[in-house]
Amino acid sequence: MRKKILAIALATTMAFSTAVVAVPANKNVAEAAVGDATVKDLDIGDAFTANTGDEDVSGNFQLVYKFTNKSVGTNNWDNYIVEIFDGAGQYISTRADNFGWFAGTWVDDGSTMEWGDGAADWNTYLEVMKDASVTVTVKRVGSKITITNKIVSNADSSKSYKFVANCDVPNAADALKVHITGEKVGLSGITTEYKKVSASNKSNSSSSSKKKSMSVKKVTAKAGTKVVKGSVSVAKAKVKVTVGKDKAKTAKVSGKNFTLKVSSKLKKNTKITVKVTKSGYKTVTKTVKVK
Repeated sequence: MRKKILAIALATTMAFSTAVVAVPANKNVAEAAVGDATVKDLDIGDAFTANTGDEDVSGNFQLVYKFTNKSVGTNNWDNYIVEIFDGAGQYISTRADNFGWFAGTWVDDGSTMEWGDGAADWNTYLEVMKDASVTVTVKRVGSKITITNKIVSNADSSKSYKFVANCDVPNAADALKVHITGEKVGLSGITTEYKKVSASNKSNSSSSSKKKSMSVKKVTAKAGTKVVKGSVSVAKAKVKVTVGKDKAKTAKVSGKNFTLKVSSKLKKNTKITVKVTKSGYKTVTKTVKVK
């Protein structure tokens, strides 16, 4: 009797081991798995200490995250953060408050990041982010990577935001990873939707493409000094400079040149992010390190 039971168990095991898993004809195994790594709920304390799980994507794609954002902090950046990266040190990081930066070789390889307008009232934004429904769409077509953030207050649906980051990353690898992280925030009910898109898909552009382009020409930040200075391609633009993890400060602008004096001496390799805005122009961001 015992041998018979063992034989039945062995036959059952073999049957399962040789079973074929059906995959839709229009998807390969890797595509079918996109979304499986993402957790449903996540509490994040200090910045970047937890994330939703790395989703492996490749080629031209669209990955949509939907979730509830509940900030437990007091700053604009105490919310979710979207990251697209190659696993070898190159990152795109975009915050929920219309701000972002590059890391690794993407900082100075010609990659660009452009944003539309920010919130009209950041105090209202802070209240909304205490309980907001969020849809983040990450889309890639060639070297163009767009992160679209749609945010709606759960307390008052008339209060909403749409922030779009248009990135051009000419040296991005075909295979990338995506996840959501953040700082002092709880994310819940997280879902994902994934699909491949064609290179001819034109919805990657936004209304900001109708605006004129400008650029950050030069940024100088030397260790041991207390000043960050540089120039932009247009005159009388608004320039905000972020030193390390400090709050962004408005630089003094004279024509096309800008200067920001800081209270402490700059330390080597500290990240400096310059964000330039002007009516009628696409917002542009440039990141450098103190030399």
